[in-house]
Amino acid sequence: MRTSFILASVGLVAVLGLAGCAADNEPEGGNVANVPHSAPGQSPGAPQTDEERIAHANPGYPSVPSGEAGFTCRQGAFCEAFDSANYASNWSTTITTGKGELEQRNESASVGTGSLHLETRDESSTAFLLRETAVVADTWNGSLGFAIRVPALPGSYVGGPELTVKTPVGPVYVRVFVTPDGIFLEQNATSECSADRCTGSRTFISNVLPNHWYNVVVGFEVNARNSAPYGLIETSVNGGQFVTSDLNVPLSQGTMFLKAGITQGDPGAYAAMDLDNVSLLVR
Repeated sequence: MRTSFILASVGLVAVLGLAGCAADNEPEGGNVANVPHSAPGQSPGAPQTDEERIAHANPGYPSVPSGEAGFTCRQGAFCEAFDSANYASNWSTTITTGKGELEQRNESASVGTGSLHLETRDESSTAFLLRETAVVADTWNGSLGFAIRVPALPGSYVGGPELTVKTPVGPVYVRVFVTPDGIFLEQNATSECSADRCTGSRTFISNVLPNHWYNVVVGFEVNARNSAPYGLIETSVNGGQFVTSDLNVPLSQGTMFLKAGITQGDPGAYAAMDLDNVSLLVR
């Protein structure tokens, strides 16, 4: 497996986490866009396109059965394995909108004993845990990790865990989402930022099968700049190849929030997601 320079820089070889402060409220703006922005065009000599990755990917890879791998939390880090009935006390608040629901279940993506099951009914429904983690300023790097599983493929789009920074130009987020075509990474921001210095994008990171666990690690290298790119993002699924892309939304100044669960319901349809082994590390 190729070593990620971002994850190596924060001392990571697995899904790890961050200690943070508690908060009472979700950042204003919440879900700032229901539909991901279109990805920018490829430049000469650019990395393989999403279409090329999809065309050459094995639809059976990567997937792993549950209960076979351990989950390690770094010392001094925030990690959540949903093994305790008191898991909600580790989060700032639980958010459900519309007909969103969540419950703890006894199966796990690893050798643990629990996970979180989430359900939504339509695009106006959400169901997730919120944690205010830190105030970031200028340059930082880190990693967001989690395991997700969809019992059935969504009709079109279901938004999963995301990292949101409440910046001077409004909330900016990086989100993992699932479609019938695979698992993607989305960058997005408010319309004010998008009109000025933000470029929304979506990047294919893995094929997806129903009822399979996928261990996702998203590495961040963030720089304080006045225009894009603002750094790099590296994403890996189940220890596979790293997909590297530019960070085109500013995450270098503001309060950071971790949202774990379904952050955007499937338009016009029921959706379900299982979540386990959530972690966040920022340095």
